[in-house]
Amino acid sequence: MPRAKADTGGNVGGPGRSGIAALPVHAASAGGTRRPGGSAGKARLGELLPAAIANMAAFCVVALDGKILYANAGFADLCERFAGLTGRAAPLSPVALGEIIAEIQAGAVSVVREISLAPKHNVNWRARYAGLHDADGRLNSISGSFDDISDLAAARHRLHVAQERLDDITRLASDWVWETDTGLILTFVSSRVSDVLGFQPVELIGRPLLDFARFTGIESADRPLDPISRKPFRDRPASMAHRNGSQRLFQISALPIFAALTGEFLGFRGTARDVTEQADASERAVRSQAQLTQAIESISEGFALFDPEDRLVLCNSKFRGCFARVADRIVPGAYFTDFIRALLDAGEIVVPEGERDTWFANRLKLRGQPRTSFEVKMSNGRWIKVSDHRTADGSMVGIRTDITDLKNREEALFAAKEAAEIASRSKSEFLANISHELRTPLNAIIGFSEIMREELFGALGSPQYREYIGDVFDSAQHLLQLINDILDIAKAEAGKLELAEDEIAIKNVVNSAMRIVHERAHRG
Repeated sequence: MPRAKADTGGNVGGPGRSGIAALPVHAASAGGTRRPGGSAGKARLGELLPAAIANMAAFCVVALDGKILYANAGFADLCERFAGLTGRAAPLSPVALGEIIAEIQAGAVSVVREISLAPKHNVNWRARYAGLHDADGRLNSISGSFDDISDLAAARHRLHVAQERLDDITRLASDWVWETDTGLILTFVSSRVSDVLGFQPVELIGRPLLDFARFTGIESADRPLDPISRKPFRDRPASMAHRNGSQRLFQISALPIFAALTGEFLGFRGTARDVTEQADASERAVRSQAQLTQAIESISEGFALFDPEDRLVLCNSKFRGCFARVADRIVPGAYFTDFIRALLDAGEIVVPEGERDTWFANRLKLRGQPRTSFEVKMSNGRWIKVSDHRTADGSMVGIRTDITDLKNREEALFAAKEAAEIASRSKSEFLANISHELRTPLNAIIGFSEIMREELFGALGSPQYREYIGDVFDSAQHLLQLINDILDIAKAEAGKLELAEDEIAIKNVVNSAMRIVHERAHRG
């Protein structure tokens, strides 16, 4: 390239735009590089080169001391648009210029620098510097061309922001992210894998994904990560071994990757979510549910749970057995009001004619209470005790107890009581009657024995007769006392006995009784 003509343009760090103009380039200058083709070719080149350089993008030639030797119209326009550019368009400082000269002298064909000319306007340029040599091959100046890369810089910024965002998401997400090539060899693993599997990403990159990820519960024909079918999938269960040897359960989702321009299959990209705790919790919940169901099924009473909207959640077979005619209507989701109407329509509950609506309204009223208990007679003759209890969340727990046997025992007990009361009244009446019948002859015995004991009509003769007649009198008195006691018992049972409190001599009572039971006591 011909040597540029020197001009009085500002050097590096010079005063703004002063002296910057579109300066001519002379085709033949002293020290210019020799070219083949003779004088005609040189003349022709001398004619074309200035016009070509003038119409290029921003271009300048800088001496090794930092002075601008040449600047085309594009560079002049660039200086006009951005104040203070002259000091920044060539090397920004003597140090930067020295670095560029050193790189060119070291053999660099060109040196590229990116310059942010106006950061507040998001304007960026790429400066490409090359060395200009004299005929002896000595570096005598630096050429610089400038391209507007604002769009590229903005795109790179957006890409950088997107990359940062993606990196943050992959670090913060509970899933770990992976990519494979066409052979299902891992080419990328996010750092999250170290938290869930204990491996560093570098330890997994280069390994086949299927070496440590075992898909479970799938048919061979439905194998995921198939490079042939290349189908996306979501939440497929797979087990993976943790560094400590324990097995972890994951849900894997993946999409096939294709080249944007050629459509060539590149591999798979996907995520893996650790669901070990959720699976364990779900398994425990299933076991607890099974245990609860078995426990509810094993209780002797009918059990039912209704949600706050009064829809059936669950019940055991004994609850359905209490209402055999509508057992097929007792299903989860059925409303309680529909259940009661079905009972009435089927005639399952004994309700007097014309009182069905009233009974139904009263039943719903009782349903609104937090706790209620009552008995219902069924059409098959059985009795059911209804107990409802509302829980804190508004649900209703219902217990249905078959109390038919209890009712039968109550009826039998009531009948026995009635019979016993009738027998007791009959006994009392009998004792009262028989007591009156016994008192008449007994009074005669007492009267005659007393006359004989007092010898009112003459002496009895033998002293033993006097003793015997005394025993007859005392025995008759004792028997009369017993009869009076029996009458008192009858009065007591009839509720007509009046007590008369008085002092008695216990000794006389005991002696009187001893004479009667003496012989029996002696034999005993």
